[in-house]
Amino acid sequence: MTELIEKDHGGYEVRKLPDGEVCVWYPDHFVLECECGGLLLCVDSASLCRCGADHSNLVRSLFDDQIGAWSYPWYQERPLLPEEGPFSLG
Repeated sequence: MTELIEKDHGGYEVRKLPDGEVCVWYPDHFVLECECGGLLLCVDSASLCRCGADHSNLVRSLFDDQIGAWSYPWYQERPLLPEEGPFSLG
């Protein structure tokens, strides 16, 4: 059975340089242990182990558990009428 070893949420890391600072983005990743004993680092959609086992369903479910602001509709179901908008005069 495939086992989840590590789960790390992505984020920014600030690195100090001689001329200032730079932000580096690290994506979400998971470390899985396959049934064959091999370790698999999953970033985005890579889910094949060196033994050929496909862990795509597990990886997809792990990434789907992380719901962000982008998955919620920021718009309304219908467009606003001019008199309902944020700049309406009424």
